[in-house]
Parts: sequence; C-alpha cells; structure tokens
Amino acid sequence: MKILVCGDRKYINKDYMRSIILQSKPSMVIEGGAAGADTLAKEIAQEAGVEYKEYPAQWNKHGKNAGPIRNQIMLNDNPDIEIVYAFHDHISESRGTKDMVARAQKAHKIVILNGINITMEPTTEHSAL
Repeated sequence: MKILVCGDRKYINKDYMRSIILQSKPSMVIEGGAAGADTLAKEIAQEAGVEYKEYPAQWNKHGKNAGPIRNQIMLNDNPDIEIVYAFHDHISESRGTKDMVARAQKAHKIVILNGINITMEPTTEHSAL
C-alpha cells in the first residue's frame, strides 16, 4: 500500500507517527522533504526498510506557490496512494498541511489526521497547477 505523509514542520512525535503509519503496512511512503513530519516519515520508512520517495518543494522556481504545486505533483505522480496521513496539532492554523489535506480529499483519498479519520471540506483554491 502506498501512503503519503505530511504535517507540521515542527512535528516531533516520531514514536506516535511510527505507530500510526506502520499499521497500514506501507510498501512506499511519499513525503514532501520538509522538516518535521516529512523528515520523520522518511526516517521511519528507512528504519522499517520501506521504500520512500521525497518531493521537495521548488521554492526558487515557484516562489510562494511551491508548496501547493509540490502537493499536487505528489498526488498526480502517485494516483495509487491509498491513505494520506497528516500530523499537525493546529490544522486550522496550517497552510501547507491544510492544503495537502484538501487536495487529498478532493482526489477522494482517505485522510487520517493525528490518527483520526477526518472529513474536511477543501478550503484552498487549487489554481497553482
């Protein structure tokens, strides 16, 4: 099963993240290359011997739209992602994680926020791509 992991750049609870994402027995972990949740997901994949793919945002090329563009590319390149795991303690204050969650739900993916299956209406305009 291919999964995508996103979240807060300040997220540090690696043990909790490991307990959540490894339950799905992923065959591949997709992450955005940012500090925090993305980096922890990569470390967990490496430690578990799970293939991973990193999609760093191209800030120099796309400026402030780099994050949303990267988020859409991750979904476009991996239509077989089954679950998007988001780790953010203040999702209402988020921009990047909230954007990824909205895009994933628009793509009809299962979204798990901090271990809870959520339903959130997309709130971000997706005109970057």
